[in-house]
Amino acid sequence: MSCLTLCLIILPVNSCFAADVSIDLNLSSSDNIVSVSIHNRAGANARIKDIDISLDGKNYPLLHDVAAIAPGSALQPTVTVQLPATPGSYPLIATVRYYNDNQLLTMRHVGLFYYRQQAPMPESCQLDDVTLTNSGKIVVRGARPDIWRLVLPDEIAVVSEKSLPERKTFTVKSTIDGLDNSYTYFAVAEDEKDGLHRTAVIRGTLKLLSSAASRVAHGRIATPILFGFLVIFTAAALFSRLSALKNRCIAVSLHKYASRMILITTAYLLLKNGGTVVAFCLEYIDAPSLRQFGAILINHFNGSNYLYFFTYVVDLYFGACLFLLYPYLYYCESDIPLHEDKYSSLILTVASAGSVLRGGTFYWNYTSRLGLLTCCVKLFFLPLLVSWVINNTFHQINISKTLAFDLVALNAWLLSFFIYVDTMLFCFGYIFEFKFLKNEIRSVEPTFFGWLVCLWCYPPFNSVSYRIFDHRLIDISHAWSANVLMIMSLLITALWGIFAWASVALGAKASNLTNRGIVSSGPYRYVRHPAYASKLLVFYIQGIFLGQYFLGLLFGFTIIYMLRAWTEERHLSLDPDYIAYKKQVRWRLIPGVI
Repeated sequence: MSCLTLCLIILPVNSCFAADVSIDLNLSSSDNIVSVSIHNRAGANARIKDIDISLDGKNYPLLHDVAAIAPGSALQPTVTVQLPATPGSYPLIATVRYYNDNQLLTMRHVGLFYYRQQAPMPESCQLDDVTLTNSGKIVVRGARPDIWRLVLPDEIAVVSEKSLPERKTFTVKSTIDGLDNSYTYFAVAEDEKDGLHRTAVIRGTLKLLSSAASRVAHGRIATPILFGFLVIFTAAALFSRLSALKNRCIAVSLHKYASRMILITTAYLLLKNGGTVVAFCLEYIDAPSLRQFGAILINHFNGSNYLYFFTYVVDLYFGACLFLLYPYLYYCESDIPLHEDKYSSLILTVASAGSVLRGGTFYWNYTSRLGLLTCCVKLFFLPLLVSWVINNTFHQINISKTLAFDLVALNAWLLSFFIYVDTMLFCFGYIFEFKFLKNEIRSVEPTFFGWLVCLWCYPPFNSVSYRIFDHRLIDISHAWSANVLMIMSLLITALWGIFAWASVALGAKASNLTNRGIVSSGPYRYVRHPAYASKLLVFYIQGIFLGQYFLGLLFGFTIIYMLRAWTEERHLSLDPDYIAYKKQVRWRLIPGVI
């Protein structure tokens, strides 16, 4: 008897307003019976064309005609398979073909089928996360690269293969254009030894960009032009600092403006060319762990995490700062001296580095450090949140166009709306930092450990960070009734509502790793970390009742979010206002409990 659970969520978008598809795929086997469960988590019907299972070289169709799965419903076909002749482990490949805006797409997943006993292969390999624009290469690295084959969706075809001593390179191309999608793909190896059939399965992430998306995937302003702006802003900063301008307000405002534009232009250059720089460095690095992390970074820079940011926002944001930032600084912040301005202080620190070589003094103080940490926070979170907000905007449009007015569909829409509200507010907090909003960053998490536990939960780090916890430990799966699952689904939505309520209470002060003023309204009147509490409860319901997480992952979520609460309180306790708030609100997560 064998059992495996696979979860696959696909969000294909072949145009800005294509329908969203969100599907959970679960496989289980008992003796020679294989069951497939496809659960539709979207707010519209999912149209499935066909389903088939592949085992030991034989194909077993489970669905021939188009089936529509209503929101919140599941399709659960079963098939009887022929047991292999040799005991051991075999790859069990599930293929689901579905329609998205009348376009036929594929999701394919690989699990392990055990006959009589488990027989894993000791060999492993390293798969890079890949971003493709029509065509590209997938590299498998390992001690025996020639034994591996790829399992890809129908939309990606292997053109050629080339094996070298420690790597195998697959040249692949897209068979469809105009599609932006994210897939899980697999490398599979099989052999027979000591009378057992052995199998190894490794997974990676493949992002497919359409040619139209790739043209603006890194912004429209060319790198040489950005370097030109950088020279101009540097000259303006030097001029305003050294010249004897009669009007002090003009000089101070000009230096603040030039300092901010230097940092904004530098950030644009880093995000635009980050993937290229990392790829260049990887050519000279052989360490597998560094190469794997480098591949994750490349995918982070070139993939969908930044796509919407570069497509719709970065050039508009740069232009707005270019023309509107100086008037704001002149009329609203010219009274703040340069040594109290964190961005100007940071530029003065950078400028002083050159003077050290000539025997000068290195300029460094609390304000400079605050400027540096603030830039790091915004550089990391702003592009992510902008892309998430735009993606969620499209999702809200799509789900509203096809929304069915029943409990399941309305619940799915409400859940996505709560997440949309949260991302919008945090995105606003990262973009806008104004004196009149009273959301200026007063301090940033000062410790490496505080940054570590926070970034643990965000891409690109969360693609690998939770793997150390991803173990079953003990079986917590259970067959719950439909009524219980519906109640749990409604409870999850209510908890996401509390999560969004916490973000609304933070308002313009919403951002990670920062202190922008203490908030004691909304759910913060009752507990100090309502967002973490609601998210942890969601994870536990999804793990215990919906079977989406193993027990090890639930422990991992608990550890990380408890550490986030602890490091956050340690940082905020540097503010006397937070000390007073802790005396006022005793409970951290659940009133009367903890």
